[in-house]
Amino acid sequence: MIITTEGRVGVIRFDRPEKRNALTRASLVALPAAIDHLVESGSRAIILTGSESIFTAGADLTELSFREADLDVESGLAAAADRLASVEVPTFAAIEGPCLGAGVELATACDVRVAGQGSTFMIPAARLGILYRPAGVARLLRTLGAETTRRLLLANETIGPNGIAGVLVPDGSALAAARELADQSAGLVPGAVAATKQLMVEIETSISAGMDWDEVRRRLLAER
Repeated sequence: MIITTEGRVGVIRFDRPEKRNALTRASLVALPAAIDHLVESGSRAIILTGSESIFTAGADLTELSFREADLDVESGLAAAADRLASVEVPTFAAIEGPCLGAGVELATACDVRVAGQGSTFMIPAARLGILYRPAGVARLLRTLGAETTRRLLLANETIGPNGIAGVLVPDGSALAAARELADQSAGLVPGAVAATKQLMVEIETSISAGMDWDEVRRRLLAER
């Protein structure tokens, strides 16, 4: 995993070309810390990306035993996806090529998905005899809708970016397009962006943090 910053935008890149950017236990554990590091360093938007030919092959199957011991991999994925979804700055997934398994959930946890027109998405859980973790299924249903989620999980279908990515671009330009959107987000008022993101998360998940949103609106107006 490579972490860089360009102006006020942080970029996290999966970088295991010899393993098709497969995600190890260690990389999943490191992802929330990388996000926190970028925010603490002043990044106002974050891009998650892979290489020009593949986003990620998902969890590294060579690390899995397909036994109960694998639950720690699910815990690492849950923590990484939750941090992408909850971090106070906008997150963008820039996707080229295949995006498999855990990669689909990480992309779905980002606020915006920018994908090359030739990108593909697939979750092999049922083929591997795995019941995908419930919180992850709930995230997919909320974000992608019931039919797309069923196609991914019940039919093990490989599908294109329509219905998954909100922004479709010519192959090879996903990162540049995501960077343009991230630059635009980074120029907005940080407090307003953070509050808006938290509000949307609460509405989507029906989990309230006890915020008085009218008070937040008054505070933001007073800070102008």
